[in-house]
Amino acid sequence: MDLARSYVFVNHVTGLEPGAYVHVPEAGALVRVLAGPHGSFLQENYFLRNYNPEQAGAVIVTTLRATALLDAAGDRGYRLAGAVVGAAAQALYTACAALGIGCGAALGFDNVSFAERLRLTPAGESPLLITMVGNELRGPAGYRYELA
Repeated sequence: MDLARSYVFVNHVTGLEPGAYVHVPEAGALVRVLAGPHGSFLQENYFLRNYNPEQAGAVIVTTLRATALLDAAGDRGYRLAGAVVGAAAQALYTACAALGIGCGAALGFDNVSFAERLRLTPAGESPLLITMVGNELRGPAGYRYELA
């Protein structure tokens, strides 16, 4: 099993049924692990107000076998975990920019709920980052510059 893996909650993607999928790199495919819409779950388990996961085309969940990594690398495993998740986020942002679609990574989510929803506990995977992708909304970002 890989150190890191990507799961995708598909909300609004042409040609894909709503549901949760796991990315299988060897096959270059997404394999559905849970059918049906998950927008309410995504919205309820995201704590911040800067993104609306229910409206995103998809929400990509980056997972890591953190316990196995820390067992193998000790304290330095924390740095490696950050590097792996950061590299995944950078690759995703770069791909989205090349495709001309919006992308936003977030840490403010209930990772325990995500692990339970995706049934990750037996595999030892921990969700460490979620990334919303889809059509970029045009208009003000709600940034209040006078507060900065």
